Amino acid sequence: MTHVYFRGAMGIMLVYDITNEKSFDNIKNWIRNIEEHASADVEKMILGNKCDVNDRRQVSKERGEELAIEYGIKFMETSAKASINVEDAFFTLARDIKAKMERRLVSLLFSLFLICVLSKCLFFSLCLPHLSEFAAGKGL
Repeated sequence: MTHVYFRGAMGIMLVYDITNEKSFDNIKNWIRNIEEHASADVEKMILGNKCDVNDRRQVSKERGEELAIEYGIKFMETSAKASINVEDAFFTLARDIKAKMERRLVSLLFSLFLICVLSKCLFFSLCLPHLSEFAAGKGL
């Protein structure tokens, strides 16, 4: 049933409890589920939560970082209770999703541009000023 939640997702935060070894071990299972059921280019981030209770820590920050590196995923430690890095985590994931969408849009516009050029499309003369503005970072 959980795979339904992955369908169409643009970003996924994988959260484990740094005071619970088992929750950390489950991250690999979640990644496997994501790889099977989510889009191949979904943005992912691993979060080690409860960094405010370091005295009960069972999972070192280094282990979280190593896991993230192994899968090519960003990593951050957070504390929902103490409001540590929670906002940063959401903004980081949102920025990554936005950047990916912009790259897709540029790629799409470039493809359309090539089609216009190759077909000597009348639309080409209308497209060119907008494409150059977009490429200059002014957006559409």
